Amino acid sequence: MTSEYTTQSAGLALQGSPTPTVNGGDAEKASSPSIHGPAISNARKYTLLFIFSLAQFLDIFAASAVVLALGDIAATVGMTPTESIWIVNAYALVLAATLLTGGRLADIWSSKWVFIIGFFALGAFSLGLGFVKNKIGLLLLRALSAAGAALTIPAATNLVVHLFPDPKEQATALALFGGSGAIANIIGLILGGALLVADYTWIFFFITLISIPFAIICIFIIPKPKEAVFVVVPHSNGEPTIVRKARFDYGGTFFQIASITLLIYALTEANVKGWDSAGSIATLIIGVLLFPVFFWMESRAGEVDALIRPSLWKIPNFTLITLYSFSLAFWYFAGQVTYSVIFQEIWHQSAIMTAVRFLPSSISGVLAMGVGSAIPLTVLPLKARLVGGSLLAGGSMLMFAFAYDPSSYWKLIFVGFAVGSAGNSLAFISAYVNFLQSVPAEVSGVTGAVLQSVAQLGVAFLIAIQNTIQIAYPEDPSSPFSLPSAKGYKYGFIFAAAVCFAEAGLALAFFRTPPPPPVLDDAPMGRDESGDLPKEAL
Repeated sequence: MTSEYTTQSAGLALQGSPTPTVNGGDAEKASSPSIHGPAISNARKYTLLFIFSLAQFLDIFAASAVVLALGDIAATVGMTPTESIWIVNAYALVLAATLLTGGRLADIWSSKWVFIIGFFALGAFSLGLGFVKNKIGLLLLRALSAAGAALTIPAATNLVVHLFPDPKEQATALALFGGSGAIANIIGLILGGALLVADYTWIFFFITLISIPFAIICIFIIPKPKEAVFVVVPHSNGEPTIVRKARFDYGGTFFQIASITLLIYALTEANVKGWDSAGSIATLIIGVLLFPVFFWMESRAGEVDALIRPSLWKIPNFTLITLYSFSLAFWYFAGQVTYSVIFQEIWHQSAIMTAVRFLPSSISGVLAMGVGSAIPLTVLPLKARLVGGSLLAGGSMLMFAFAYDPSSYWKLIFVGFAVGSAGNSLAFISAYVNFLQSVPAEVSGVTGAVLQSVAQLGVAFLIAIQNTIQIAYPEDPSSPFSLPSAKGYKYGFIFAAAVCFAEAGLALAFFRTPPPPPVLDDAPMGRDESGDLPKEAL
């Protein structure tokens, strides 16, 4: 018989076709370090889902909340305004570079302990950030806290997938979990502004006070993980045999971390020093060239050991959603981060009033995720969500392009925040749930990390271009508007709108709803008629 990967039934448009066979027809299946033992109660499962969602919220909050506090932090540790960009980018760089490593560790080792270690590390290093008073220590602790977050996010993804094996229940759980990260992007600035009323250090203490106690609680309430084993299904018979555990892909991991690190570093430095900096350009080129080396290493590592399984790229729409996610988080940064600067530094509004002005973005984003999760894909197909969401996001950027002064807030900025956040949130949550339910559960950690890493890389790349456009136009003292360089901001937002519209075009042109999965006469992967793996495979 011809064996195929068994993927979880998603009930979503991206899901549907079984994963291609590999190794000449011998499909290899990893039973991940998932949950075993007696069934756990719904109360315990949903308590864990709350903790995992809270962890992802804090991971993203740690990146977004400091934006309003950059001036205060820079003054405390002795940073120049130019250097202060690294307060944000040190976290983003390490997070993007190490997410896949965290995902792989969660998939082949113990998702329970990867999560606990990462969550505890995030809190411990955030505590240090509340006390550090020099810029080297600050940047080091920011990087280390990002490494903790990079362990937490994919491990939590893996745990959610295995705690909720029922497709419908899993879709709801993933929507809640994924939505927590999007909500952190949306309201991180608001909560950060509220904490700034006391002092910027409370942003970090807030993270510590939540993450460390919950990390300790998780030692006792996350079920014991099952040891990862591998089975092979030959063509000749359906009886699986245990082969070995997966090996960690050291070569692929090195080139993946190196390429993303060099790319984000080069883009950040180009923003600071300009695109005529030879060092920045050389670093950028080297980072780009390392990507094909990484994929070549992955092709040689094999299906079982590769950091990203080569066969995943053959799943319908997997590559499309990966490319789509490159600009998925860009809306939050292109709009909200830019306006946090405009509101405070140009229109001279307080941090708390700046936070209040972001409320329409928060409310509409949360509502859109809730409504999008409740409406079946038979009523509102995934393609329509992706295309429509991106068009709404692009339309909001055009509103921002013509909002020159505080009087424009209610008629353009307020509406833009509400419409753009709703569209982007709808597209995000739909793509996120679909993406994770389209792959085998045993690689859910790495799969979630792929989406997050690509999104982080996209933000760094696209923000660098937007900032370059904005500073290309010198300040004009004679401008009748309240922005020092109205043209720079206008064309920067028009670029952001073009990115959103290109995102919509990509989904419109290339998204394909796969056919329903075929009904197989025999149980795949050596399972018995009940669908369970034989005892020797567990």
